[in-house]
Amino acid sequence: MRAGGRLTSAAGAMPGKRALTFHEVPDLARFRDLLDRLLADYEILALDDWLRSPVGDRTQLTLTFDDGYSSWHTDVGPLLAELGLPAVFFVSSGIVGLQGEEARTFARERMLRTQELEFISLAQLRELGSHPLFEIGGHTRTHADLGRTRGRDAIRAEVAGDRTTLEDWLGSNVRWFAYPFGTPANSAPEARSVVEEVGMSAAFTLIPGWWKPHEDDPFLIGRDGLDPALPSGVVSAWLRGGYDRLYALKSSRRRRER
Repeated sequence: MRAGGRLTSAAGAMPGKRALTFHEVPDLARFRDLLDRLLADYEILALDDWLRSPVGDRTQLTLTFDDGYSSWHTDVGPLLAELGLPAVFFVSSGIVGLQGEEARTFARERMLRTQELEFISLAQLRELGSHPLFEIGGHTRTHADLGRTRGRDAIRAEVAGDRTTLEDWLGSNVRWFAYPFGTPANSAPEARSVVEEVGMSAAFTLIPGWWKPHEDDPFLIGRDGLDPALPSGVVSAWLRGGYDRLYALKSSRRRRER
């Protein structure tokens, strides 16, 4: 499934593949504006196509969302469907259906978030997952930091347990996985090994970068976490790889400081 126009290459960058990720979408108007800009400048593909298709004369993007928010069902899904845009929604099964104090506690203790968050219900998740443009992926049972989860059995319980629950709820196969928090520390070698071992087809970090199908590890695919409020010039620079090196330098410094 494809949508898009001609590539805008203000810096003359060669086309490639980049994955985008979002979380909750509180401002639908700004998100629509971002999607309109992306549609004007890039080719947006379903994840399967994005992983396997050759790069043409336009940079190829794929859209993903992390955690599990009610706005995916009420706002994001209808907008994507209107525009004919495919997406993968990575869901922590322990989030689904939480309300009130349970939701606040989960957000604070498991996601390190202090905002009031409205999580997706099971009925909403099932309806979202049944849409032909959308697919549900795994994101651990409890939004676990797999870099701090000790032992293969505990990591497996988070990854495989989440997958089993989602498949039972949806009646469909869960093929993709995203590491919560998504830094190199959160996608450590043991976690990466377990994700492949349990049978996921690919896994995603939050490390910005190009996806090179015949060179890169399919269980450590980078993604760009874009804020829909960013100016168009910043978005264009980001999607040409402008932040990649800075992120790598920051990560290297953090490792040295530990």
